[in-house]
Amino acid sequence: MYQSLQSQESEKMEQPAPSASFLFQGVNYELHSTESVRRNVSPGSTEKLGGVVTETILDLETSQKSSVCLVILLSADA
Repeated sequence: MYQSLQSQESEKMEQPAPSASFLFQGVNYELHSTESVRRNVSPGSTEKLGGVVTETILDLETSQKSSVCLVILLSADA
């Protein structure tokens, strides 16, 4: 039979909180927001359409979601 690999204690564990700041190559950076960003790049389907770039941004603190779409058009001379 199937046996779960998670114990009851691991189910109660909370997600780790990211640090509010970190030091990288002598520069101190501060975290102002926690977001998940997904980017998708699709190649163009015609001679004039160079491609489409979409980004979806999810604010992990408020669950607010936003999207951005960029259409790349090639010049008529291409």
